[in-house]
Amino acid sequence: MAATAFLVAKGRSEHHALSPGDREQDTQPIPPNSGPLDARYFDTEANRKVVYHVQRVPFGMGVSYGAGVVSGLLGVGGGFIKVPAMTLVMGVPIKVAAATSNFMIGVTAVSSFLVYLGRGEVHPAATTPLILGTIVGGLVGTRLHVHIGDRRVQLILAAILVFATLQMILRTLGVGVG
Repeated sequence: MAATAFLVAKGRSEHHALSPGDREQDTQPIPPNSGPLDARYFDTEANRKVVYHVQRVPFGMGVSYGAGVVSGLLGVGGGFIKVPAMTLVMGVPIKVAAATSNFMIGVTAVSSFLVYLGRGEVHPAATTPLILGTIVGGLVGTRLHVHIGDRRVQLILAAILVFATLQMILRTLGVGVG
């Protein structure tokens, strides 16, 4: 995870920035070696359109499978696995990877939730404050996401990965952490 944090902080930029005037019209085509998952989006913070080429889709599917297993087993979102895989290996811009991961985590959470609910392991009164906090936090995070640059998003993700790495190391050494 520490190595992933380093790679995320270093970044990868194989996507193409289009000029601000291209926002309204698609005047520049997607690169000729494009595939069915290639896309473009308008980056509000940078005031430009970004075109990207998605690569190594089978690898991404495998990583997502592993993240789903980890999520169902440990009750974690899996974004810390999927976002680096999408950005570092698949060529997806960090903002698109974060948004995609958020959607995928929701799908994973619903499927796990149904299993846990069926077994009677979900306590609605305990989950209600968590749901409300998550909704408010998600709304704030997505609004912030639009206004901060890719580089900041990369550094925030790298910092979270470093923090998680340190927590794991301390727990392995028997040091209690929150």
